[in-house]
Amino acid sequence: MGGDTGTTAKRDTLNVDKDGRLWLKGREYRKISAPGERVVVVPVVENSSTEIMADMAVKEIERNEGKKYDAGKLPVYQGLMCYFPRALEAVAEVSAYGLAKYQLKYEDKNWARVHGAFGRYSDACARHLAAGVYEAIDHESQLRHDAMVAWNALARLEIMLQTGVSDTNPDKGEPTNEETIAGVKRSG
Repeated sequence: MGGDTGTTAKRDTLNVDKDGRLWLKGREYRKISAPGERVVVVPVVENSSTEIMADMAVKEIERNEGKKYDAGKLPVYQGLMCYFPRALEAVAEVSAYGLAKYQLKYEDKNWARVHGAFGRYSDACARHLAAGVYEAIDHESQLRHDAMVAWNALARLEIMLQTGVSDTNPDKGEPTNEETIAGVKRSG
């Protein structure tokens, strides 16, 4: 009938002798490095260079391995989402709380249209940072002050990155964040 019989294939294991040489079924093997930080074990062949055998093994791995040219690209998933999953979830809770509080939808991006946004988010960031010294949880939202600090810091950073302003107060005499992004200047 075919299919899985419930048995698993037995794998032979390499043995290491007292001199540190690798052996499998009476044959000596040598360990080499391969792409992707892998280790490859190749048999030692009489009258043949180990380098040639190693090169052949590496070429075989490269031939069978898929390619993805992402060197120099940011590891958003691995370097942010995997590093800080609980912190990002706590910041998302702050966003959800704000939407519910002001009866908004995510696509409204109300936070980006606030007049004097940079200064106001800076103030909120500082208030929550100070409050977090004395209490972990914000009384109004029942969320962590540290999550509020992070949300407000991200809002400040996003404003600075979107507007291209690196000043400590990009709000001084400037249009709102959304107007700046749209390229509209305030009159007067």
